[in-house]
Amino acid sequence: MDARERTYQFLDEFKKLEEHLKNNIPGGLAMKTAELIEEAVHSNSVVRYYQNSLRKYRKLRNVLVHHRGKKDPVIAIPTEEALAEFREIVSTIIRPPTLDRFRKNLRIFTLEDPLADVLRHMGDNDYSQVVVLNNGKIDLLTVEGITRWLAAHIPDGIMELTATVADVLKYEETGSFVVLSRKATIYDAVEVFSSSLRQGKPRVFAVIITENGRDTEYPLGIVTPWDLLNLQRT
Repeated sequence: MDARERTYQFLDEFKKLEEHLKNNIPGGLAMKTAELIEEAVHSNSVVRYYQNSLRKYRKLRNVLVHHRGKKDPVIAIPTEEALAEFREIVSTIIRPPTLDRFRKNLRIFTLEDPLADVLRHMGDNDYSQVVVLNNGKIDLLTVEGITRWLAAHIPDGIMELTATVADVLKYEETGSFVVLSRKATIYDAVEVFSSSLRQGKPRVFAVIITENGRDTEYPLGIVTPWDLLNLQRT
């Protein structure tokens, strides 16, 4: 593909991006490109994720548009790699992958379940946390909470595991999980994990997925930071 064709394809992709933002941002039809992007940064987690790249490509777009049809030499053109990257970004913003991809059948524990059953389930599946229904609401039991319970209850390093989930759940820190809708994007989940670290809040170990993001709804799936290490659009 020659430079001319890459340029036109890049501008076509940018037009798609502009049209999408104009139609999805309140008042967007009256905004210029720079305003659209900055406004979207405040309201859209996907745009926030790619904001630096979008600002860079907006500058390239301005150079291409302002020099089109002029005799002055164009000082920049999109490479094959840049075009491919920008096309991927635009596609992701227009059709962001949602948490629906993480839906699966979960084993849900109750307050009455023996801790031994939880430990066996964690060990068999290499899990670090399990979902609990706590008086009709979602809760999370983690390895960290179990460790705190053990430290407080093992006299002389020996005890029998007769405890229930309710006994151990008391040792979980608040804020260890967040509930999001299955329609939320994976970029929303990325922000949940990263913002808690930036703000010095207790660590978020998991995002639990429900239909509408309410903790009284049945859990449809769970997402951990590990699941998002290789963030890819599907």
